[in-house]
Amino acid sequence: MKPKFLKSALLIIICILTSVPAFAGGHEKVLGIQTGYISRNRSAEAGLFFQYSFSRVVRASLDVSMAIRSHDRDALLVDLNAQFPLLQAGRWEFY
Repeated sequence: MKPKFLKSALLIIICILTSVPAFAGGHEKVLGIQTGYISRNRSAEAGLFFQYSFSRVVRASLDVSMAIRSHDRDALLVDLNAQFPLLQAGRWEFY
């Protein structure tokens, strides 16, 4: 296998393993860390996220993260999202 494929596969596995599941319950608060990879400057991303559930089906999410400097590029990323389920099937919900 090519090293580039292995590197990409390893990054995807790390992102999946470091993700924290958040269950949408009434007025539940979730605070956690997030990591990622930014292909534009080939560097890592690290940050915090906060989620607040207004009800079982509506929640807001604030993400603040920083792209680590590489090739004289860095960034501060701030995202505010509203989330609601599109599909509910028992224990699974697709947001």
